[in-house]
Amino acid sequence: MSTRDSPPLSPGPWYLTPWTAATKPRPASLRLLQPSRAERIGGWSMFLVLLATHFTLVLGNWKQGSLPGCEFRQTQTALSALFIQKEHNFSLAYPTPVLGKPWSIPMEFPLYQWSVVALSNVTGLPLIAAGRSVTLLCFYLTLPAVYILLGRLGLPPPRRLVVSGLLLTCPLYIFYSRSFLIESMALMFALWFFTAFIETMVARSGAWLLIANLAGIGAGLAKVTTFMVYLLPAATCGLVFLARAWPRRRPHVWQPAKATLAWGISSVVVPVLAAVWWVHYSDAIKAPHPGGGFLTSTTMQPFNFGWTWRVRFAPDTWRSLLSYWFSDIVNLRVFILTALSALLFGGRWRGYIAAGFAFFVLVQLIFPILYAWHDYYFYANTVLLLVAIGLALCATLESRLPRWAAWSVVALAFAIQLRTYQTGYYITQHVLSDGGSGLTAAIRDGTNDDDVVIIAGNDWDSQIPFYSQRRALMIRRNREHDIPYLDRAFADLADESVAALVLSGDQRNNRDVLDRAVRSFGIDPEPFIVHKQETLYVRRERRSEFARRLFNVSYHDVAFVRPADQLRSTEPQIVAPRDVARFFSVMSPAPTRVQVPFGLDSSYIDSRRAFIAHSLTRLWFSRARTTTHVFAEFGIAEDAYTRTGGRTDGVEFVILEKKSGADDHLLFKRFLDPVHRPGDRGAQRIDLTTSIAPESEIVFETQPGPAGDFSYDWAYWGKIRLR
Repeated sequence: MSTRDSPPLSPGPWYLTPWTAATKPRPASLRLLQPSRAERIGGWSMFLVLLATHFTLVLGNWKQGSLPGCEFRQTQTALSALFIQKEHNFSLAYPTPVLGKPWSIPMEFPLYQWSVVALSNVTGLPLIAAGRSVTLLCFYLTLPAVYILLGRLGLPPPRRLVVSGLLLTCPLYIFYSRSFLIESMALMFALWFFTAFIETMVARSGAWLLIANLAGIGAGLAKVTTFMVYLLPAATCGLVFLARAWPRRRPHVWQPAKATLAWGISSVVVPVLAAVWWVHYSDAIKAPHPGGGFLTSTTMQPFNFGWTWRVRFAPDTWRSLLSYWFSDIVNLRVFILTALSALLFGGRWRGYIAAGFAFFVLVQLIFPILYAWHDYYFYANTVLLLVAIGLALCATLESRLPRWAAWSVVALAFAIQLRTYQTGYYITQHVLSDGGSGLTAAIRDGTNDDDVVIIAGNDWDSQIPFYSQRRALMIRRNREHDIPYLDRAFADLADESVAALVLSGDQRNNRDVLDRAVRSFGIDPEPFIVHKQETLYVRRERRSEFARRLFNVSYHDVAFVRPADQLRSTEPQIVAPRDVARFFSVMSPAPTRVQVPFGLDSSYIDSRRAFIAHSLTRLWFSRARTTTHVFAEFGIAEDAYTRTGGRTDGVEFVILEKKSGADDHLLFKRFLDPVHRPGDRGAQRIDLTTSIAPESEIVFETQPGPAGDFSYDWAYWGKIRLR
């Protein structure tokens, strides 16, 4: 693969060959621009520091279980990998169990998913950690390709490292290089394809031709839109090479042009055919799918390539694109600074700077909706912009500015980029989360591995299926009342164990879906769990099993609806010291014992910290001295009386004095009925003056309404003060 030997036909000016193998003498002015030994040492030192910085930043919150950053797409990729691993299914029609049966709706060729599963299986890494590791490795493997390409332009090594430094400090390439996405693998293959294509055309090397084909196949299969990003400059360079080989003075000498054309075509034809084959293969699987037919290339073409020319140039489109440019890729100050550098000092680099920027913009004109809606799509073409910016910085280093001033500009650009990451993606990356929600945890704990969940109101967002680790029939937006579709999709699940139904958002009252689930799978029409904007229904004969599995476990923001006899089966428990700060921080003193139907849980209600006290809840308090003052905040969560459908019939709040050998002494009792009495809504307060001996306990209770119905009794105790 050596490019030191000059090719039989010089394809262009001296700077299209490696710095050490120029086919023409360098001008004296350019020989003077070679970096000094100090700059070479400084360049490598700078690169290693930035590489270590990038690696450190990527590792931030590495072990968290959530997948921040277009979680819709990350969980879809992760769901495929999860079930490839669970089912040992390495077929091309790999599982993505999110739209019902058949469970396969192949998007990209599953090389990334296979790599993640293989790494997880061999090393024992959790699946998310394995996914992040593969993504990061692929990003780092793109750097040598960029380095070789920059050398082909004529940049000496220290200045190639300046461009590489921009990749390492780019907020997008820090944040998404730890994602569960195919983007970095697709970029790695595409850049190596482009690099090998250029080397093949210049050096006429069979080894580089092989690399171009292998990398091109990988790029075309991994993600065809990323492959297309680098086919454009490859085709442009190919035309330039062909134009230079075209006979002019001797029209009968066609051999150089034929050879150039043959090398170019042989570099791209197999990768293009591989990409076309995969599109047709995957379309054949998706087309008959009742819920996944919309994902075929023909159906998706208007979305992928933009519906109209008006969309490409719409103000909303470009507002979105520019917001990504200057918040996720390059700080506006860096962009302006390097634009001025290009204008003032650009010299021989102006053409390349303009070309890099032009291809960066052109890709967004070809795929306007994809880029305007998804920040992670910029992972494919950001290299083009950063190379243009990097060349502008290199032009500054080649200018007549003092060396210290030129390198200060470079250092300032890196510092601003890192600061942009710190004020943007860093915050998202460092949100502490195990992934999913209380609902997904409850589904995972209450169902079996082979169970299926039906979900309406979440479009085909894979977050609930992935975090609950269950296969799903997700009823897509605008098909919730499509009766023929519902009948077919439900019939396809006749031989599956459908354990639960989730109705979300504006579909919480969808009787078409609920009634069919009741008839087809024996789903209990009485809700089992309510979580924010989602209601969970479970199979009637498994309701008791669900209750047993979830008994006495706390699920964040989850309210249970259970029969009273199951609620009464709870036993008091001693409050552990570790739970005081977590659940009872607003109470002084903290309770010594608690009796809760669904486990300890706290939340913020009306901006106040509160302990969730669903009927029947009891809190026991003890004091070493006489208590003369009792203050408490209490109430019922707003959703319990404003939600559409079932609502609370009221909760009774009771405070008792309990003394061994004596009858209970009632200190306070109030029944709240917020559905019928507006004054009972919101936080309530009680302030008592009393005298309670140290040997007595004070008990705070919540009781169901007069009908004994525990449904939607989402009560809470807030601040409690005993003095």
